[in-house]
Amino acid sequence: MNEIPTNIHVWFMRHGKTTFNYEHSEYDAFMDMLCNGYSTPLADDPEINFKLLPKRVDFVCYSPTRRAVQTAEVLRNKLGVKTMEELELLREVKFDWDIIHRKEYTSLARSRKDILKRWYDGSNKAETFEESMTRVRKIESFLSERQEKTIILVTHGWFLRILEIYFVQGKRTNITLDDILEVKPVPLGHCIKVTVALESQMDLVGGDILSSLSWLRRQAV
Repeated sequence: MNEIPTNIHVWFMRHGKTTFNYEHSEYDAFMDMLCNGYSTPLADDPEINFKLLPKRVDFVCYSPTRRAVQTAEVLRNKLGVKTMEELELLREVKFDWDIIHRKEYTSLARSRKDILKRWYDGSNKAETFEESMTRVRKIESFLSERQEKTIILVTHGWFLRILEIYFVQGKRTNITLDDILEVKPVPLGHCIKVTVALESQMDLVGGDILSSLSWLRRQAV
């Protein structure tokens, strides 16, 4: 049986800069990106901050969305990456086409709070907040089964909010709307990092190794 590492270093990364201008888009373009932006490519310069990343990576896992796939490819070309894998759990939050109305919308910055509130309170039917949290817990279970020591998970901005609350802040239950609103957006091409301890114990009946994650220290980068 392979030795299970004591610590796992995980970088939750937002995909790189795309050809879409998030901050200065018109309503129709914004909604299309929010609800249907699966094929949007990276910009020529995705502005990935490699200073925050390790030089060698055991495992890169990424959302199936094009901009995340391309970000993972950039990582593979720039870093020493041993293994890569696509993971549906890392996709962006699914939003209703009417999560924000035309008459309400002026910019992403001004609409962000309303979108977050409607996601949190269950108004967003495409994916409720609890369904998003279920994905977070499944990611935790996924990590508990990994044997690599350095892992990068490439995901998206809205979903990163609850990943930061859960993994970086360590708040796993009773997450409030204020918790979500207080999280600052992770810039494109940047990441948050956590270091976790992988605890293993022997199943006395079956002889299997059971693994669980416990947080050693949390660090945003």
